[in-house]
Amino acid sequence: MPSCGSCGVSVNESDNFCSKCGHKLIFENEQKELPEYVKKARLLYRNAYQTWSSEDDLKLKELYLQGKSKQELCDYFGRNFGAIRARIQKLGLE
Repeated sequence: MPSCGSCGVSVNESDNFCSKCGHKLIFENEQKELPEYVKKARLLYRNAYQTWSSEDDLKLKELYLQGKSKQELCDYFGRNFGAIRARIQKLGLE
């Protein structure tokens, strides 16, 4: 059974979005070949170069306002420090 690329929960191939995290599901037969730099980045950060969802933005805001460190946010969202810093700025949190 396939799983969500964001949170890892099992999903059905008929689903368009993950029932747990809301991530848009893309199955192997739908995937386009990723550039090499994206593949390398995703070895370290599972969500590198992925679009931020509105749910991600809300969760980032919540965790940031709770005082989570940027490193904790990197680990939670599977993104690098620059991506977290840029999103915090975009959301007007800093």
